[in-house]
Amino acid sequence: MISASSLENSSRFWHHGRVLSLTHLEDGALSRLPMFPLPGGVLFPGQTMSLYVFEPRYRALMRACLAENHAMAVSFLESESQSGAPVRTICGGGQIIASEELEDGCWNVLLQGTDRLRIVTEVPTDEPFRRVEVQRFMESRGPNDQALAGQLRTLMLQISEVLPDAQSLLHGLAGLAKSPSHLCDLVGAHIVDPAELRQELLETRSVEERLERTIGAMSSALLHLIDLPESGALH
Repeated sequence: MISASSLENSSRFWHHGRVLSLTHLEDGALSRLPMFPLPGGVLFPGQTMSLYVFEPRYRALMRACLAENHAMAVSFLESESQSGAPVRTICGGGQIIASEELEDGCWNVLLQGTDRLRIVTEVPTDEPFRRVEVQRFMESRGPNDQALAGQLRTLMLQISEVLPDAQSLLHGLAGLAKSPSHLCDLVGAHIVDPAELRQELLETRSVEERLERTIGAMSSALLHLIDLPESGALH
């Protein structure tokens, strides 16, 4: 589902140029990748994610990442109730592109999404954080991807006409997308809500299926916006 409020909230935090060129993690990083489990944490390829790192174990993770290859996995944490709680098998790989250690030892971090990854196994370690062995979760492209991406772009334009506050966000995402897959991932990262649906899109291998699901959600959002009062109030 995509709500009008999620469009408005995403627009508040959108800045042109925040999505950088697409890269991939080095193969050598995949055998013992530090893992950052987050409740509702979904990192798409091409997405930038801001993190405030305050727990001692994840401060240690930051130091290890910066000492190695700046890479980590962001995984969808199923529960916060126990140490080593289960995470979803499909996760996002990311590269630290900016970091700042604060006086109190906490960190501000900017992470660039690079890859869809599948966790093969958790790797034993004496470190306070978790490491995983991962494989790339390769997407499958189809003959209808370009046409579906065109439909999604049309919907984004129509929504921006109905909701002027979202124009900057929607036009920015459409302009930055380098492929149908990238467009779908950017919409998933910045607009789609709730987190469970974002995770489902991350787990969907077929670009065509991801586009179809995103188009359906955007179509529902457009119908809802058209039915809103003329004031355009978002709830």
